[in-house]
Amino acid sequence: MEKIMIEVDKVSEKAYNKMSPEAKQQFSLAINLLLKKAINKNNYQEYLIFLDEIGEEANKNGLTEAKLQELLEDHG
Repeated sequence: MEKIMIEVDKVSEKAYNKMSPEAKQQFSLAINLLLKKAINKNNYQEYLIFLDEIGEEANKNGLTEAKLQELLEDHG
């Protein structure tokens, strides 16, 4: 994999920097997939469906909206 730099807000930066190496790897894979899909999407509706799929997958893996909000608040 190649490295790129993106700008994020302070809350996201702090949350990412506190992740374990394993969590960072999973996060990187998810972002990579998101970027690939976003770049290749010509239809906004399909993109929204994709975002819903990502959310469902995250939820299946234990990252609920409440847990995400908790993580952001804890590291903000």
